[in-house]
Amino acid sequence: MLPFRDLSIKRKLTISGVATSIVVLLLASIAFATYELLTYREATISSLKSTAFVMGTNCTVTLSFEDKEAAELLLGSLSSVPNISAAGVYDVQGKLFSQYLRDNDSALLPPAPQPDGHYFANSDLLIFQPIAYEEERLGTIFLRSDTEALNTRLRNGGLLALLVMVFSSLLAYALSSKLQALVSEPIAQLAHTARVISSQRDYTLRAKLINQDETGRLVEAFNQMLEDLQHEMAQRQQAQEQISILARFPDENPNPIMRITRNGLVLYANLSASPLLAHWQIEVGDQLPREWIQRVTSAFTAGNSGESELIIDEDQILSLILTPVSEYDYLNIYGRNITNQRQAENSLRQSNDELELAHRKMQEQQAQMLQSEKMASIGQLAAGVAHELNNPVAFIFSNFSTLEQYIQDLSLLLASYDSLEEHIEQNDDVNIKATRDKIRQQKEDYDLSFLLGDIDELIAESRVGIERVRNIVLDLKDFSHVDKDQQMSVNLNESLTSTLNIVRGELEQKAEILLEFGTVPVVLCYPRELNQALMSMILNAAQAIEERGEIKIRTYQDNGFACIDISDDGIGIAPEIQKRIFEPFFTTKDVGSGTGMGLTVAYNTIVKQHRGELLVNSKEGKGTTFTAKIPV
Repeated sequence: MLPFRDLSIKRKLTISGVATSIVVLLLASIAFATYELLTYREATISSLKSTAFVMGTNCTVTLSFEDKEAAELLLGSLSSVPNISAAGVYDVQGKLFSQYLRDNDSALLPPAPQPDGHYFANSDLLIFQPIAYEEERLGTIFLRSDTEALNTRLRNGGLLALLVMVFSSLLAYALSSKLQALVSEPIAQLAHTARVISSQRDYTLRAKLINQDETGRLVEAFNQMLEDLQHEMAQRQQAQEQISILARFPDENPNPIMRITRNGLVLYANLSASPLLAHWQIEVGDQLPREWIQRVTSAFTAGNSGESELIIDEDQILSLILTPVSEYDYLNIYGRNITNQRQAENSLRQSNDELELAHRKMQEQQAQMLQSEKMASIGQLAAGVAHELNNPVAFIFSNFSTLEQYIQDLSLLLASYDSLEEHIEQNDDVNIKATRDKIRQQKEDYDLSFLLGDIDELIAESRVGIERVRNIVLDLKDFSHVDKDQQMSVNLNESLTSTLNIVRGELEQKAEILLEFGTVPVVLCYPRELNQALMSMILNAAQAIEERGEIKIRTYQDNGFACIDISDDGIGIAPEIQKRIFEPFFTTKDVGSGTGMGLTVAYNTIVKQHRGELLVNSKEGKGTTFTAKIPV
């Protein structure tokens, strides 16, 4: 496997985006699980203490009269609480007075009460609370509860966190795979063009200009250097032609010309060859240096011309062409100055290095922008879901608090009835009358008829709230399509409804939503990517409204396309800006308020991925309409 730094740009960008997403989500999941554990644990302790307090209060009479049967009857009512496995009442001397065992396991009851408070033992929660009457301690109430509900909640929370992490990772991978091409493709094409030019020596090729950003300016600079180099090559060709002409007049030729024998003896050298002879420290009639004698021999052996370079000094580089004339047994050397050519090639190499550096910087910028866009999308989605869940959960919680108070009142009333039954069995007329009066007073205090009717209403309201939470979860599932990575037939009206339900909380703060759904056929699409694009366009419409306005969403069919109009009455878009709104990283928002990738993602999804159209019609101060057209 290749190390990370040797991977392609495309893979680096994709891996960076996905890895960052996984790390962020993992840390968030750990924090959420820890908070849930502590919160639910405290809630469980509080609930069990409340139950112990109620049971202890009800057992004051049974302890006072040492009525074990009544005490066991009271404890037996705990069978309706599935998590309580054992309960006991101890008298003031610490002896077991009465007990309740869910599974008839007497080992669950301690032989004597422990100090008041709560404890954890063998994965169970133990509660010891005093039973007192008018500040006099009559005994101790003990409750034992298993933690299966807590374990189940932790397992469900872990599974949910895992599903969210998998979905977000897949979403990050999809976005990274699409968006990285905007940066890597121009750079890769530029590098490919440079390699082709280097290998084929074809300086007529040009890199294709794709974007008008920093990459586009680099491409323009690269092409300009090629223009200069091509001009230089043309001058070189012209110089070679001139050399051929001047070769007929060696002494007048400004370039070095020499004639050498097979064994390396210098027979002739024109005036322009003087610096060359001086460099070799020889004169006409001397032999060439040993290295060049070998090259002469090689040229005769090959039977054709060969070219070698010789550096006289930093400001003079010569190209020497060795052309053997076998029939006369000698060799001609034609020289030409290639200093400017080498300088141009060095400049080209330097430009390539600068391109590589620019590419690395853009790669880092791309990773940061992708992470920002991903976190922005997750934040918007989380805010919408949290807002929609808050209302039903809030009134469910409120209803449960009221129901808890009602249950306490009914428990006290039932305790009075129990006392009445005991007095009737004992034929205690005095206490029978007193208890009946107490029951009448309790009914009046509790307004029993209203209480019983209100319980039904509270349960009905709570059921509506739970159904609302269930619908929100279903909408979130329909929006995300976690288990659907392939194309599928989708009803656009249903997709828009699910998307609006997810972000309704954020939209309601800015605008009134008007829907005009027409009859549109189902379309074959990638639902997750399309829902993400629609959400970006809807949120973009809300952000264009400065105070409070109106967003209208309309669907219809037009010439083989299923069309979606998303209109707002916001600030509008200036004509000079409309040409650039789909460019990557372009944004008119303040620094730190947006990544400039939302509409780019929507454009790539609708136009490139689904071969549709994304149109904009806007007037400054009037509003904007985006039209998405998906092929049927």
